[in-house]
Amino acid sequence: MAYMFAQPTGLAVSAIVLGAVRCWRKARDAGYSLQPSLIAILRDHDCEMLAPCFDSLMAFSEAALGRSLCVGKDHIISEDEHLLLDLLTGTKWTAVCFVCSDGIAAALDCALRSMRIMMGIIVPISPKCGPTVTGAQRTKPL
Repeated sequence: MAYMFAQPTGLAVSAIVLGAVRCWRKARDAGYSLQPSLIAILRDHDCEMLAPCFDSLMAFSEAALGRSLCVGKDHIISEDEHLLLDLLTGTKWTAVCFVCSDGIAAALDCALRSMRIMMGIIVPISPKCGPTVTGAQRTKPL
């Protein structure tokens, strides 16, 4: 049996995701503890409990991509940030292929589902369901 959870959408999600992605990248590059850094920035949105979800999502995203995520600056959104936003909100349904093992793809899928569920609890949501990652690519859920 499959369960479809409502997905978060909108500007609030973009602000939270971009802030967390950039914070995670900066903390990782500087060698800081990741989750405390994320908690500090997520506190502004009253969603500190998303820190472990973001940490997992970012780590598995990098593993699936086989490289470090590139982040934008100020109002410039990088391709990797667009990819994460698309994966989380389902704003695009085109397949995104990852050169990774089925295990990494499954872990990324779990991280995405967990993030959608947690964000659905915390931030405004839409009635649509987001995409999933199966095998080595992202597809629509059945």
